[in-house]
Amino acid sequence: MNATDIDRHIADIRAILDKNLPETFFKYVAQSRSAIDKNPLLKIAFGPSSHDINGIRGQKPELMSFALWYEYQELAPQHFGGSGGRAFHIKPDPDNPAEKYLAYASVKVPFRKPKWNEKAVYGALERFCQRYVQLLRENAERLPHKQHGDYSFLED
Repeated sequence: MNATDIDRHIADIRAILDKNLPETFFKYVAQSRSAIDKNPLLKIAFGPSSHDINGIRGQKPELMSFALWYEYQELAPQHFGGSGGRAFHIKPDPDNPAEKYLAYASVKVPFRKPKWNEKAVYGALERFCQRYVQLLRENAERLPHKQHGDYSFLED
């Protein structure tokens, strides 16, 4: 994988997201540049709603995000503007002593950094999307922002 194929990578990643995530999901794949050395990278973000929590741009419910770093040759979970990564918030379980006094608990979606080739990167992203949707369904009762989007996929 190299930066000369960015447009094809964007199209391929969008196809993976469309195939593995519900149609109503917010999906974002775009070229960006590293803030320090201006090297190209891809920003990848997705979640069940495009609603901005408290009107803050980019703070979306259950948002997942990655950076495809050409310079470092890796696909890695990435927080963009303090939101995203590979964990989402859920309401705490009052019967669980570890969560009893928390404002939110979190669920981490398993992810292993893939080797640097298209097949491995695309496969890792596809598996992540499938696990993510599965974990959203398993934690449906505890999702805090269901009123801000179409969460009908939880009943499928």
